[in-house]
Amino acid sequence: MGILRWLLTFIVSVIVIVFSVSNLDLVSVKWSLFHDPYDIPLYAIILTALTLGFFWGGVMVWFSGHKTRSKLRHSTKEIKRLEVDLEESRKNPVSSTPVIETSL
Repeated sequence: MGILRWLLTFIVSVIVIVFSVSNLDLVSVKWSLFHDPYDIPLYAIILTALTLGFFWGGVMVWFSGHKTRSKLRHSTKEIKRLEVDLEESRKNPVSSTPVIETSL
């Protein structure tokens, strides 16, 4: 699995380097009406947009998994509590005499 990860990282790195070298043209980017435009290489704009999209997607996945993580935490606490109760009941067996309630 580690070799596959390294191979995939190498392939993606080569693709990014080839993309960057082939898109060295400067592009004029104007952020607002009141500032002068910036001349930025095209590859920087595209790679920045892809990186921001990647991180934004990660943040959205993190927030959408909040319910699942919350349920998992609650279930883990409940399991630990039940395990402690089970151990206590094994150590201290209580004679179980049935209680019968009668209503008149």
